[in-house]
Amino acid sequence: MPERMLRPGIITSTAVNSLTWPEEVFYRRLMSVVDDYGRFDGRDSILRANLYPLQLDHVSDSDVGKWKVAVANAGLVRIYFVNEPDVGKQKADCANAGLVRVKEFIEVVKFNQRTRGKPKWPPPVDGDSPQPAATRRDSPPYAYAEAHAKTKGRRQAAATRPPRKKPPAMPEIPRELGDEFARHWAKWLAHRREKKQPVTPTMAASQLADCAAVGEETAIAIIEHTISSGWQGLRGADGRTLHETAKSCAQSDTLNFTPPTPEEIEALKQEAP
Repeated sequence: MPERMLRPGIITSTAVNSLTWPEEVFYRRLMSVVDDYGRFDGRDSILRANLYPLQLDHVSDSDVGKWKVAVANAGLVRIYFVNEPDVGKQKADCANAGLVRVKEFIEVVKFNQRTRGKPKWPPPVDGDSPQPAATRRDSPPYAYAEAHAKTKGRRQAAATRPPRKKPPAMPEIPRELGDEFARHWAKWLAHRREKKQPVTPTMAASQLADCAAVGEETAIAIIEHTISSGWQGLRGADGRTLHETAKSCAQSDTLNFTPPTPEEIEALKQEAP
């Protein structure tokens, strides 16, 4: 690496003295790695690896990016973007999305060192904005690069994300409950959605079973009373819940059961094939 000449004017420079200590250290280290034309790779990760090789545990990429923008806003460096042919698919993706600047570089302003050969890094392309405006995070160069990075990150996340499971389907209405009940059941589901407490498939299966147990007429009456009262749980005018009513009906059917007589049993045997 060629030796660099640091002129004494850097000590009294207004721009340099406007920097914080970390920002000035970044600026001085940058001058040690740029080529004879004051240029270097402008990506945060590359700058971090080359400027702080023994302090990688203490300096992050975000720190480097923050210091880089501060130094650029002070007018000491220039950040620019060049569309290079070696970026392959990234170039095609950016071109399809209307993003033409895909690789970031940095250039020390007024580097004034003796040039000994060809530049290692490409010069700024025509039309790049002068500093410090081009270093603002909302300016087109950064906006293009960040938009591409976010899109690429979303694509990668979508590729690795497991497929979403389809939500379970709502159960069918029992056959013994007719069309009139179906209309009231639809009203009940809409009522719960308006309350931002939609009926889940598991809950619907339980409620439909209870509705079938109490019968169509009683189930419709309970649904209408619940909706008119603004409640979230099915409850009849007698104050009992739908499940309590269904349980009561089941117990009543059990108590009213009359076993067949011996004559009826014999008749059934004779009718059997």
